[in-house]
Amino acid sequence: MAKLRSDVETFGWHCLSVHPKAGEEGAHFTYTIGLTETLAHPEIMIFGLGSKVSHQILTDCVGMIREGTTFQPDVEYENVVGGNYKVVFKTMKPEFLLEYFGIAGRFYNGKPFIGLVMFWPDKEHCFPWQETNSAGQREALNVVQL
Repeated sequence: MAKLRSDVETFGWHCLSVHPKAGEEGAHFTYTIGLTETLAHPEIMIFGLGSKVSHQILTDCVGMIREGTTFQPDVEYENVVGGNYKVVFKTMKPEFLLEYFGIAGRFYNGKPFIGLVMFWPDKEHCFPWQETNSAGQREALNVVQL
């Protein structure tokens, strides 16, 4: 927790990637810790992308937040990821918050916080809740409020 606290104090946030253990099912995901404390913004999670790519996208999101953007659920945002794709954020269901944002829960020590999950479309610009999507974000759909 010392590195996490240091990052939040120095940079305003920390980035954590979680990989399923060998033999376990589940998607890789990466999330922020500290945005609620330092920027009064919900924490953000990305499923299914590699750690480096996710970290870069989250870094860009933090930059946008610092410039005044407040990501809201169910709104399409441009210029978050490349390739002329829009993204949508969904609010994580409270019953999954500590399971998926576990270290953030420890960091906040019982203080309430909100988690947003970022979704991106497939090559046909369809989101995971649309039948034609194949972007591999199905696990994320189970933990958010549609």
